[in-house]
Amino acid sequence: MTLSTAILQRDTTAACGVMGTLQGAEASLEQIDSKLLLDALAAFGKVRRDVDAVLAQLSGEIGHRSATEAGAGGLAKKSGFADPGALVADATGGSRAEGRRLVEAGKAAASSVPAEPTDGASGDSASDVSQETAIEPRLKYLRNALHAGEISIEASHIITSMLNRVEDVADPALWREAEQHMVLRAPTLSLENLSKFVRQLEAQLDHRSVEATEELLKNDRYLTLTEDRAGAIVIRARLDPETAAPIVAAVDALVATALHNTRGNDPDREDKRGAAQMRADALSSICRHALGCKATAPTLAKTTVMVRISLADLQSGEGFAEIDGLSQPVSVGTARRMAADAEIIPLVLGGESEVLDLGRAHRPFSPPQRLALGERDGGCAWCGAPPSFTEAHHIRWWIRDCGPTDLNNGLLLCVACHHRIHRDDWKIEIIRGDVWFTPPVSIDPLRRPRIGGKKYFNAPKLGAAVAESVVGR
Repeated sequence: MTLSTAILQRDTTAACGVMGTLQGAEASLEQIDSKLLLDALAAFGKVRRDVDAVLAQLSGEIGHRSATEAGAGGLAKKSGFADPGALVADATGGSRAEGRRLVEAGKAAASSVPAEPTDGASGDSASDVSQETAIEPRLKYLRNALHAGEISIEASHIITSMLNRVEDVADPALWREAEQHMVLRAPTLSLENLSKFVRQLEAQLDHRSVEATEELLKNDRYLTLTEDRAGAIVIRARLDPETAAPIVAAVDALVATALHNTRGNDPDREDKRGAAQMRADALSSICRHALGCKATAPTLAKTTVMVRISLADLQSGEGFAEIDGLSQPVSVGTARRMAADAEIIPLVLGGESEVLDLGRAHRPFSPPQRLALGERDGGCAWCGAPPSFTEAHHIRWWIRDCGPTDLNNGLLLCVACHHRIHRDDWKIEIIRGDVWFTPPVSIDPLRRPRIGGKKYFNAPKLGAAVAESVVGR
């Protein structure tokens, strides 16, 4: 195995060139041009990933030389460490968890499997023997991306952990396809959104894992209330998706209403609470209302929990469902049970994920239209915020452009993204049911369109062609 230092040398040279430009500007950091500042950040971010790639290779080899079967003769034990992760952590100055991730990433990227015979191999010829003994990287897409400095160690850990969990039960071809999808998307997604993306693929590769995870999360649920030394009540909770869904929906609804009500008000009366304080107040309001009133609070009257599932999965009882605002898939049985609640709406999808039985109306967007937009966009079509934090907006404005109130002229955006997109003059289009954002020249001189909505944040259906990676944001 050749140590991948060539890319590190190249990118370090490029980063040093940017740094030279920064120093040549003869200005303090606060006065540096914003574009140059962003260029420097991107250049050194790439160097950081390159360094991690080299560290992973070195750490993987240390892990190999410290194998359990080597006992006290292993490199880590001989060097005075309990395991290779501790050795790496000591050398790099990081935590043991970081050391273990570097070892795992390096070992995963270096692991190999017998290569599949090529078409036309036959008989007992020498070529047949070489085909049988040939090997290829077990995680070839991950290895290439990691060594090229395209993905981080944290992203690599998320991907390899999932692939290891399902390898024994997943279809090999779909398992390999899932690896490719994850590696393609990892550079464009935050770690939080990548985790969601990975969980969706895992549910496709192993339906049984959904029920197993669901049962584990349900058994591990808890909520504690304690009083700290200052007299404040500390609430800690860990909830499974079914238990958490109505809580998340209700709290998010009140927070979204509070944020909406502050927009455009007198600055002197602006709500200065942070989001965490708003959530605390929302939970208190819900409990006060539950104790003292039998009617539904006005804000919560229009709040529902959305559970979506394909028609095929609903009929077969296999597969999985998703809950708006939560990333962990749930089983078909849980979806059916939740759908029996009058406050929960089951959204059944047909082939190609089209929305069934949702009507259309004229201005403003009707509740059925908003549900349809939520199904297409998944929340804020730009940042992925939950549907409860969004509003339905006309792409071609109702008054200025005489834009119609239909699904091809609407999208969901949170307040911040709505203002930013209009302020910076982004172009928005709906093409074959997908949301596309085209940046202004000031952001991208080539004006390359960028996919949005669920197509950007959600995992694709395995078994279809692997799409090219979208332009990063």
